[in-house]
Amino acid sequence: MPPASFLPTGGYLTALALSRDSKLFAAGVDIHGVHDWTTNSRDPVAIVGYEKVPDTDLATHLSYLSSPVATVKKWTSPVLIIHADDDRNVQFSQSTGLLLIVLLLMPVVTKHGS
Repeated sequence: MPPASFLPTGGYLTALALSRDSKLFAAGVDIHGVHDWTTNSRDPVAIVGYEKVPDTDLATHLSYLSSPVATVKKWTSPVLIIHADDDRNVQFSQSTGLLLIVLLLMPVVTKHGS
């Protein structure tokens, strides 16, 4: 895992801001963002030889609440999502998963010039 200073936070912070208070932003650009902090966590029960940590469920719940997908229903601002398919720090599925959720919840608005 890369040092914390190299972890991508711009896309995460953009998505978090848009999902928490879209009224403040006209639009956003999400680049390589982590949108669901629970998808990368390993289930300690699934690892043979390890006991479940007592607060695993609480930690998973808090991780979800800290993710943009937890409040995506409040997202109203347009967003450009950019993600390279060879990203070694953030899974490509983070962006495609967010895109699917946003497409299901947000109305599609198109503007055509006359």
